[in-house]
Amino acid sequence: DQQTDAMDFTGPLDQQISGALSFVEKNQRVAARKLLGREDIPQYSLTAIFEALVNAVAHRDYDIYGAHIRLHMFADRLGLCSPGALVNTMEVDVPPMTLENRAARLTKPDLIRLLRAVYGRESQVDDVIDRYLAAGCGPSNEAFALIETLTAQLQQIAEEDEFYGYRGSYGFSERLSSLLSAIDNLLRPQDAHAALRLTEAFIALADEAFQRVDDSDGYVGGVFRDATRQWLAIAVDVRQQKPDAENWLQKVRSFFDNNEYGVLDDIIANGAPLLSESELRLLAADFEADAKAALATPREPGRYNVEAAHACIGISSVAEALQDMALYEQATLLTSPEPNSLQLARLVEFALTLGDLDRAAHWLEQLQWQGDQNRYRSLRHRWLKRNGDTDQLKAELQQDFTEKPHSYTLEPLWRMASDQEQPQLRRQVENLSTDIVAPDEWVAMLLLAGSPERAEYYWPTPTDSRRCITVPC
Repeated sequence: DQQTDAMDFTGPLDQQISGALSFVEKNQRVAARKLLGREDIPQYSLTAIFEALVNAVAHRDYDIYGAHIRLHMFADRLGLCSPGALVNTMEVDVPPMTLENRAARLTKPDLIRLLRAVYGRESQVDDVIDRYLAAGCGPSNEAFALIETLTAQLQQIAEEDEFYGYRGSYGFSERLSSLLSAIDNLLRPQDAHAALRLTEAFIALADEAFQRVDDSDGYVGGVFRDATRQWLAIAVDVRQQKPDAENWLQKVRSFFDNNEYGVLDDIIANGAPLLSESELRLLAADFEADAKAALATPREPGRYNVEAAHACIGISSVAEALQDMALYEQATLLTSPEPNSLQLARLVEFALTLGDLDRAAHWLEQLQWQGDQNRYRSLRHRWLKRNGDTDQLKAELQQDFTEKPHSYTLEPLWRMASDQEQPQLRRQVENLSTDIVAPDEWVAMLLLAGSPERAEYYWPTPTDSRRCITVPC
């Protein structure tokens, strides 16, 4: 699986897809046979690759900021990775792992020979071996050797000065993740208090780590967000064993206030298992006092009130932890008595998350939506679906598609259409005029509506002068 070529594509989506197609065409193996003349037999069908790329662009999760679609070519296969989780209840069929069964058949001398063979070849593998060997030293209730090993490895990372570029960030994140997992899986069962301290030390590495890594894909940030969740889970165990081991409210507030890179954003929102309701209410009251004090402080006209915004984010985080709609509304209204459409969207989304359809309807009725109809319709459709008003939802989706034929208006309508309704909808797509729909967008809709034969004529090749498909976010 040695890498032989790599390329990044930016710019309009149609150019990115076209560039990726050209990349595959250039790097794939081409067989040939001779009949009356030479006939090339490409390794992959560019038509299939094109459809896979369009699907990846159309269905990736655009909320994952900075993530990219990845196309990997190997000697015997091609892989396409699109950011985001699988939809609905889909699962990937993974063959059962057999490593455990194979290792169980090895004798102890065989395992020692195996360790000798691999130790010293790769530093990260050595770190893993050192941890497991340290975890096996001494009585089960004594984790001194493991604590020393993990502490030394944390210190080693903190003292390094190597910069990890874009292509090296994933390897760095895997190294961090391995160390974090060892704290949880090896140390926590032996000494939860020590695991809590080392997880906290791990989180303290964030500022140093982000200064020497290009984390455009968010891999390193994801590890530190995992560390935040791990700290909370261990803290719950420790507090049950020793309630006064820490000033838990102060500790959580300190994490929240010292969060330059945003990896601790959810420390309060996910803090309900650790903090009691009264503690969370006290935290909200402190944030409210901070917000009002910041708002009362004179400032230059037009200057962003960072302190008030930070305090209001704290209130909304408490509201998420308590699932309190009124508190969440207060967090917005303190600084924005007339919320803009983005703020309204967050209010509606939170209400829908809680199942509070009345408050969601209230915020959907505001006049500020007039300048952001696309976002409004999307949220109204979600509200109609949650309210069980399927007929009205279908009618509005059909109206949206009829008024503005596009793949992003067709997709939700197609998902809701019954088996009896889909043929009629397919015919509507096939009968669209290119006077009102661009040819490339028409192709995208034909593919979505299950009419590949009709779309095939319009599919461009990498050398075609026609534009490539543009699929909306």
